[in-house]
Amino acid sequence: RFLDLGWHSAVAVDLATYHEQLLEPLERERLAKIEFLDEWEEFILLAQHYAFTFAFTSQSSHFAHMDIEKPN
Repeated sequence: RFLDLGWHSAVAVDLATYHEQLLEPLERERLAKIEFLDEWEEFILLAQHYAFTFAFTSQSSHFAHMDIEKPN
């Protein structure tokens, strides 16, 4: 949607995907100790409805490195 409206770049990922694929294992372990839901499946269902979205119109090299990807 952002690109269709003229934004230079846009990236989005839902919270469940971010948690499973992009968070470091130690951070996932830390978060698992914080029990705010009775069942893990509830978290996944909830997290699939929220997303991180980054979009910008600047062509500045300042933003060239922005991406949502797993760190090396």
